[in-house]
This record gives sequence, C-alpha cells and structure tokens, in this order.
Amino acid sequence: MIEISYMVNPKTEFNKSNNFSYAIVVVVEHPYKEMFGDSSNLTVTNPGPSIITNACSNVKYVVAIITMGLEFVC
Repeated sequence: MIEISYMVNPKTEFNKSNNFSYAIVVVVEHPYKEMFGDSSNLTVTNPGPSIITNACSNVKYVVAIITMGLEFVC
C-alpha cells in the first residue's frame, strides 16, 4: 500500500516519526520576471537548503527538484 504525505516546510520530527522510505522535495526560487530579478549568484534561498538537508538526514531515498522562479503564461 502506498501512502502519500504532504507537508510545507516539514520539521525534523515529522520526517523521523513517520519513518518514510522515500521523499520528494520541491524547492522553488522566488518568482521574478525575465531580466528583472536575474542574479549571477545561483543559490537556493532559505528555507530550501534546510528542507533538503532535513529530508536527506532522515529519509534513505530523496529526490530534490529545484525549479526556476520565472512565471509562465499559457
């Protein structure tokens, strides 16, 4: 049986107490318009790094998805 849990910015206790086998962590840059907000310093802002570290410290298999902040209009 597969069970899916969703939590925004989960705390360490949440990851430890649920004994997860896998985690998918999605971290998103702050939205910006093209050429207005571009930065030569490509870093993930807080709390992104701590969320990824928390998952990697408490779950055996982790997939981290990091997306850009550009807004798309369809």
